Amino acid sequence: MIYPSSSIQPCNNKWDFSPARFLTLVNLTYHIKPVIYRGINTSLTVNQERMYVCNGLSFSEKSILDNRPSIINDMNNDSIDKKDLSSTKHFILSLERLWHYSCYLTHNRNVSCLCWNEKNHDLLTVGYGKFQYNNDKQGLVCCWNAKNPEFPERYYQTDAGVTSLSFSLKRPNLLAVGLFNGNICIFDLNQNNTSPIVDTNENDKKHSKPVWQIYWNEQDRLFEINNIETLVSISSDGRMTQWILRKEFEATDLMHFKSYNSSQTTCRALKKNNKTNNNGYFSKLVGGLCFDMHLNDKTIYLCGTDEGSIHRCSTIYNEKYLESYIGHTGPVYKVHWSPFAENIFLSASADWTVRLWMIGCDQSCMIVSSSNSKIFFDAIWSPKSSTMFCCVSENTIEIWDLSKSTLDPICIATSTNQRTLTSIAYATDSDCVLVGTSDGAVWIYHLANLSSSANANDLITIVQQSLLGQLDSREKTNIYRETSFTSIQSN
Repeated sequence: MIYPSSSIQPCNNKWDFSPARFLTLVNLTYHIKPVIYRGINTSLTVNQERMYVCNGLSFSEKSILDNRPSIINDMNNDSIDKKDLSSTKHFILSLERLWHYSCYLTHNRNVSCLCWNEKNHDLLTVGYGKFQYNNDKQGLVCCWNAKNPEFPERYYQTDAGVTSLSFSLKRPNLLAVGLFNGNICIFDLNQNNTSPIVDTNENDKKHSKPVWQIYWNEQDRLFEINNIETLVSISSDGRMTQWILRKEFEATDLMHFKSYNSSQTTCRALKKNNKTNNNGYFSKLVGGLCFDMHLNDKTIYLCGTDEGSIHRCSTIYNEKYLESYIGHTGPVYKVHWSPFAENIFLSASADWTVRLWMIGCDQSCMIVSSSNSKIFFDAIWSPKSSTMFCCVSENTIEIWDLSKSTLDPICIATSTNQRTLTSIAYATDSDCVLVGTSDGAVWIYHLANLSSSANANDLITIVQQSLLGQLDSREKTNIYRETSFTSIQSN
């Protein structure tokens, strides 16, 4: 078991998973911005929103009780923090910084992952840990609440850097934490201690390398009324593992990732020598970096590897991949199914590209490149518009809307500081995105002037048009090659 530092003081009360009440704050920056964040009268201008807050009874009463009339008098001044972005190029959409989550505990710690609680949408957990070996051996998990952005309501220290997080869907008080040393811990937010209730440290099936992603997955069980919830993990040790939590962890390997490149060499060698390989064409193990379960069929999932290949797999068939997608030339850090079109997904890679794929096509349907030739660490589809997605590439936030342009993002925001942008997530109930940084902060940005949402057919049409364009280009190339070959022969 992992025993965090004794300096951590647990709360005396159980975690409140009920929806948060809108708090009245005296400070303007903490009063206007939650209004924007929660989408209250989002059609109003900033000045109108300020007047909306000023005229509110609770605000007036609070100001009078605190004897602070100067707050209302100062409403005409622009007290909203200026963005720390050196340049923001936008056509319709713009990013407005609201606030950030950070404290002395998180100072100079790398934000490695973000996770929302499915029941309490104000509860955000943030994992802190480096992406490589270094002197910073300990990791940190902070449970932030929109009610208090200045200090977490829960925090836990771990004996290795945190690489992944996931809340249980059936028991939202249970938080799974994946670590850089291969261990997986389960914390109960309702308990008054900071030790995990169970971990995999002594388990024979423990991962030997970093656990880059974990997810609570609910699957059907034959002859049982209730579905069972399992924990799925992916690691650099080349394994996708399913864990069942009882008194302790029970593990089953769902897939061993084999090298796609080595399979081609093996295939040619076997054919040449008229031999067969009982293990198939895939022999060399490769590291798994990310995965995403299908929205409508929880037995189907995508996984990205450190060699750049993406595979579609099944939890009930672990002998080989259902389909492989080849195109990336660097590690794949993110795969994400479209929430609107079930056969389309995106991937983000270290090769400076985000690619769109469709089931049945082993080559990418569309490629978008980083505006600053940097690694894409994270990318995610918009939950409201089928053609929009956000991504971060080192020091840049990019907002793409394929219905507007397939060549350039509709909004680019570049940080002036030396910090790296490591992760991105959409807020659950508002038009905001959260961005994690390498210096321990999580910034909340409002997507101002967000256009109306597009439906699934819009995305499908764009992808199909891109595929037709690729086919036309290939046909033209083949015709050119045939013409050139005929010309050479005639000469």
